[in-house]
Amino acid sequence: MELGHIIRAEKTNVVVGEWKSGKIPPSAFRIRRKFPTGTEWEWRVITFSAVGRDFRLLIRLNIEKSTYSSILSLESPSEIQIICHHEIHIPHRNWHCHFVPNDVTKTHPNVLRDKERMRVFEQAPSQASDLEFNVTRQNALGITFERFRIPSVEVNPAQGSLEL
Repeated sequence: MELGHIIRAEKTNVVVGEWKSGKIPPSAFRIRRKFPTGTEWEWRVITFSAVGRDFRLLIRLNIEKSTYSSILSLESPSEIQIICHHEIHIPHRNWHCHFVPNDVTKTHPNVLRDKERMRVFEQAPSQASDLEFNVTRQNALGITFERFRIPSVEVNPAQGSLEL
């Protein structure tokens, strides 16, 4: 199973969690690595099914640090396999993607970035210091849905829109 097939596949059972801040509990995203915490970090989880499997997307946003990431994982009852990170962190990196270029089921489980299997793809290389960080709480969901081709779902307006 390849990432491109997952992205192009029909998505069902899409559930969008609410924005939260601070620590990401293991019940929300089972990963060994501790993410930076604090009230300046906001996050939300989206779950969906595709190609007969369950997936989880973690959106992390820190406006103060000009950092956004959406982390796609393949779910199973006992483990999580991170298969893609779509992110921007200014001032030192433009939009880019860390991804598994072949069979995603071969990725090491429960690690944030499988250094043996993941590759990086930079989108529109430029001087990161010349970029304007334009991801907001209001448009982060739309950016994520567009990148992973998730259909629009009804979202509470207080939780953020699907604006791009």
